[in-house]
Amino acid sequence: MHQVLSIAVPVTLTSLLSGCISTPPDEIFDPRALGDRQRQAASTILQAERLDRSDKLDSPYLSTDPSKGPDKLGRDPLLRPLDQISATIKLDLRDAVQRAVVSNNDIRVSAYLPGIDEARVVEAEQRFAPTLFGSFEATRNDQPTGLSRQSFGGPESRSDALNITAQTGIRQLLPSGGQIEISAQGQRAEDFSDNGTTNYESILNLQLTQPLLRDFGLEVNRARIVINRNNQVVSTLDFRRQVEESVANVEQIYWQLAQAERDLQIQQELLERTLSYAEILWQRRDQDASRVSISQANARVESRRAILVRARSRVGDLSDQLKLLINDPQYPVGGGTLISTDTTAVTQQIIVDPKEQVETALQYRFELAQQQLRVDNARLTLNVAKNNLLPQLDLVLRGGLNGVDETFGGATGNVASVRGEDGANYTAAVGFQFEIPIGNGVARAIYRRQQLTLMQSITSYKATIDQVTTDVQRAIREIDTTWQEMVRTRQSAFAAKDALDAIEVRERAGEPLTPTFVDLKLSLLENLAQAASSEAASIANYNVALSNLERTKGTLLRYNNIVLKEERILPRGR
Repeated sequence: MHQVLSIAVPVTLTSLLSGCISTPPDEIFDPRALGDRQRQAASTILQAERLDRSDKLDSPYLSTDPSKGPDKLGRDPLLRPLDQISATIKLDLRDAVQRAVVSNNDIRVSAYLPGIDEARVVEAEQRFAPTLFGSFEATRNDQPTGLSRQSFGGPESRSDALNITAQTGIRQLLPSGGQIEISAQGQRAEDFSDNGTTNYESILNLQLTQPLLRDFGLEVNRARIVINRNNQVVSTLDFRRQVEESVANVEQIYWQLAQAERDLQIQQELLERTLSYAEILWQRRDQDASRVSISQANARVESRRAILVRARSRVGDLSDQLKLLINDPQYPVGGGTLISTDTTAVTQQIIVDPKEQVETALQYRFELAQQQLRVDNARLTLNVAKNNLLPQLDLVLRGGLNGVDETFGGATGNVASVRGEDGANYTAAVGFQFEIPIGNGVARAIYRRQQLTLMQSITSYKATIDQVTTDVQRAIREIDTTWQEMVRTRQSAFAAKDALDAIEVRERAGEPLTPTFVDLKLSLLENLAQAASSEAASIANYNVALSNLERTKGTLLRYNNIVLKEERILPRGR
């Protein structure tokens, strides 16, 4: 199957992910300028030709003026090929898919999501980054000290000093849940009293706070990082979904365009044969062709012209839809260039193994991978909620060195010289902090909620498996159905051709061109056109069904040789 249907598009989706769009554009947002390309392209489209609406029958087949007969009209403009009406570009399916993957607007918009969630991962990781802190404070104090002697009739006692304190340090949250902090502090104290002195103090502190029960452990403290990483993969899978959807839409519109082009060709052939037959009737108007027969043919001619106008319009509509999906700057949607298909449709029967297709879908469908990550997130969140049921018991270790001297260098030197008479003073402490809410109702409610969330996500995963299996079965059935339609519509076209051949044999044998005979032949021409159109529709639907099966299995990108840069990190079905 793959050898028959594979479209080799060597595209790796690396630049579309966070790499090429991580830096915001420098240019100023200008809505007017963004629309200039389409305005310029729209100026190349020719206006419609004037066509008056008559209030009476005006037919060359019924005119008595010899100069206005159908033989004087020339070739009908509706029979001109598309490439003679406007610029036409032949585009094969491989090229269309490749251009869409690179330039499609929906894909490019979706490509920002993994980068956004990657930034959230960095945010979560930065919780464990060290933090540098510092402070500076100058305090001037000139006031009575305590209950001064003046209160008891004695001389006043005052405090007059200037204290300058500077502190700096680093603190960091540890993966185990603890926090470590180291700081250095220098202080200058100057006394302005009668016996004023200036002293310096240097202090070095170290403190560790480590939870022993609640908030302890790598899993609990890194849960946010893991969840954000999983969410980033979910976003990548959303991006993959958008790429798959865009590629599937390109293939569907491409085959619908191929069908529309075939319908246009069929309607042109039908109109050409009807015009030819109407002219034969007009030439035999004085022999065996009655006015009723000529009017019947004339009515069919105008009816088929109207159908042909609509068929040509549908080709233009589908060409615009394909240009919109491709979004190639060379073929702007507002331009008059028509895209024409250039890929031969698959007309061979493809028989697939249902079990193999279901197995592949369960391995590669992005919804299953996403739901699997949601189950992992729910399980991790449940473990965190379970940890929150424990009491808060923290171990606190604290120690410090300080030195005092008349100079800052001397005070600092004392801190460095732990031993000796002039060495540093030290403090050391160990303690515990305990806390638990009475009843612990909030933590219990959160734990129960996360239990239900986990059960819900697992049930959703099971439901997704059932849905994926149903989608695959429906896609396989659609392939078989459209194949059978192809076989039947082809036989219908053969039968319609045989009926038309039979009536033409009777005509060549000299059967009179009565109104009944003329109506029969024109109806058979129409039946042949309808049968051919039905066959074209079944061929297009068959090729769309083959593409849809790959999409249903989650292998459409692999099928088209499109590789995601993050493919290696995506989970597979279990």
